[in-house]
Amino acid sequence: MKNLFNTRHVPVGVITALITGFLWLALLMRFGHASPDAVKPWSLPLIIALTMIGVSVGLIGKRSGNTAGKVFLSTLFGTGLGSVVMLPLTVILVYPLGKLIEWIGLVNRSAIPDDVASALLYIAMLVFWLIVGSAVGTTLLRVSFKKPLQVNI
Repeated sequence: MKNLFNTRHVPVGVITALITGFLWLALLMRFGHASPDAVKPWSLPLIIALTMIGVSVGLIGKRSGNTAGKVFLSTLFGTGLGSVVMLPLTVILVYPLGKLIEWIGLVNRSAIPDDVASALLYIAMLVFWLIVGSAVGTTLLRVSFKKPLQVNI
């Protein structure tokens, strides 16, 4: 286990995931979809989720014998695709699940403060980002492109 951490793979994965996540966040702020005040409460969980994506892809990349460049690209695409996929997943899964729970009577929506509802939504989005980013990143580590064999006739 000690050999897995004494490598460039994990730092490459973590740095790539953090830079990709912060670029995504900077784009959201630039185009007016998020404000610094709205981001501040969930910045630490965001850093933790992005670090976990980078560590998981880096460790699996080292363990399976991939290069640091492949870990970089896998983490980049995994983190980037995870940020794009988390929004539709939240709308498709979390919103209907919340409506179902409210319809069953387990939760009274009017009794939940808006801050609590927002926090639950942010948590769900970060969990989706973590799961999708790690899954896509580790799946891309297994993809290889080989040159087709030349057949001389």
